[in-house]
Amino acid sequence: MTKHLTISSLFLATIIAFGACTKDKPGSVIDPDDEFELPYNQEGVTANKKFVEDEGRSVVQKLEALPDAEAIKALNTLADLNMPEVDITVSAIARIGRQPNKVAEIGRTLTTVAEADVTLSRAYGIYEYNHQRDDWDKTASSDKLELRFPAFANSQTNNAVLTIAYTSNGQVIDIDGESVELPTAVNASLKVAGQEVLKLASSYAYESDGLPKNIDVALTIGDYKATLLAEKGGTTKAEVKFSVNGEELVAASLEAETRNYNLDTFEDEDNLEDLVGASNASIRLGNIQLLGFFDVRKFINALPNLEYPDYPDYNDYFTGNESWGSAEYAAAEAAYDKAYREYQTQFEAVDKQLMEAEVDALKKYSKFAAVNLSTEKRIASVDFQLYEDKYCYDGFCDVYYNYEPVLVFGDESRVSFEDFADTGFDRLISDLEDLIEKFD
Repeated sequence: MTKHLTISSLFLATIIAFGACTKDKPGSVIDPDDEFELPYNQEGVTANKKFVEDEGRSVVQKLEALPDAEAIKALNTLADLNMPEVDITVSAIARIGRQPNKVAEIGRTLTTVAEADVTLSRAYGIYEYNHQRDDWDKTASSDKLELRFPAFANSQTNNAVLTIAYTSNGQVIDIDGESVELPTAVNASLKVAGQEVLKLASSYAYESDGLPKNIDVALTIGDYKATLLAEKGGTTKAEVKFSVNGEELVAASLEAETRNYNLDTFEDEDNLEDLVGASNASIRLGNIQLLGFFDVRKFINALPNLEYPDYPDYNDYFTGNESWGSAEYAAAEAAYDKAYREYQTQFEAVDKQLMEAEVDALKKYSKFAAVNLSTEKRIASVDFQLYEDKYCYDGFCDVYYNYEPVLVFGDESRVSFEDFADTGFDRLISDLEDLIEKFD
């Protein structure tokens, strides 16, 4: 049995990735019962595109002070000091200083810490940067990992201190034959001249087999804060937020109906419909909220049990003894071409039926919309449409079917995602490029 899954794969991966973790009960900005029934605005494609760009630019502008944060400057310096690779958590924090896209790197840091399964105590020690040797001197420590280094380039004083420590209740799991202790908390602090400029606080709880069931991670850099909350249960929930001075700029949440699972069933992806059911997702950027509902189980079960035909085997028609240009070669070639055309006809029939079934199932068991939070009106909803790709040669055309999401606006305009994003965002792109340059 072949079940063709294309549009669902990334969504499912997100559910499963977050499902391996999870804490508090994330909620939508708009009541979930009403979110897909909000009235459309009637502004059309051009006006709504301008609103999306303006909101994006507003968020970028509120990030402009991040490159000047003391923590970022110190981490930039640390990244240039041949830092010892002592622990994955330290490396994740230090990478914030190396990567030009700091917001994305902060997100990756949260994910890295959320997946923490390291024995940090093995790396405990105090590392002091030696300016004369351009290297690090280590002294022993039984309770922390600490890096002491200059906060600014060309400084001769180690006035920055990055300290990381963890606690554990002794629970261990086996990873590739190695016994690894699971942390119940990982905490970090970066101080410059005695003032704390970065703080990482995280806590964890696990099932008996080591599968995380609660995760709470918070990273604060000056006025900026990023958080990740996750909870495993009959409903798996996850939420990521990024804010400045308490104002939420970017947020993403996911809630999925999940049947009881353990580490073994979680790692078995053959029967996703047995694991994941109805799911809700939300992504917020400024005053734009993207909403999604997807019943994974019903979607998968609605697909027909069809098999694609087997591709004709060249060796079934050619023995290798035929001479080029001979009657035997021509006969074998004609037989193979006939078999290929029959294969392609069958393939196209199955392909079309499967793609039509996926589109129909998506229309029945999913909903997606973009909402203007300031007016509480829908910017657009999402529909799906089938399309064909043709490859023509020697008088024949092979047809392959697929489908794409389409934005549907209040004035009934229909625009593909690709076409919507292709033009009209020059100012936002310029703002992003300017912000990235500030980090360099």
